[in-house]
Amino acid sequence: MHFKFLFILLVLIKNSYNFYDRTPLKVLERRIRRNIFEPQKKYSQQLLLDTFKYEIYLDDILEHLENNNTDGLKMLKKIGRDGPQYFSINYNLTMLQQVYRWTEDDSEEFEVYIINAKKIWNSIKTNYNHLLR
Repeated sequence: MHFKFLFILLVLIKNSYNFYDRTPLKVLERRIRRNIFEPQKKYSQQLLLDTFKYEIYLDDILEHLENNNTDGLKMLKKIGRDGPQYFSINYNLTMLQQVYRWTEDDSEEFEVYIINAKKIWNSIKTNYNHLLR
């Protein structure tokens, strides 16, 4: 019973989040790259939030594609066949921790968002690569 309630609550939170705050994809991508390449302490939470939003965006694409919703294809085309550009960035986590004064939890959160986003992207590429041509 609790799991069903928790699942419904998470779906509602995710949907309300998406409804109220849909930062354009190009803005997210640009800020993520900038805040990894040129970290400034004042953008510490922004980088965490943006990587989280990007993960949610990819998850939305996958969900739309799985449900044969054309919005998924529109969203997918914004990313392009090469995938998110920030995936190819080699970052120094220790340096980011120092500049942003992240705790271990913050660092782990950042890495989990990127790992999850990569997993979702790999699933999209594996199952819907034909749409990227």
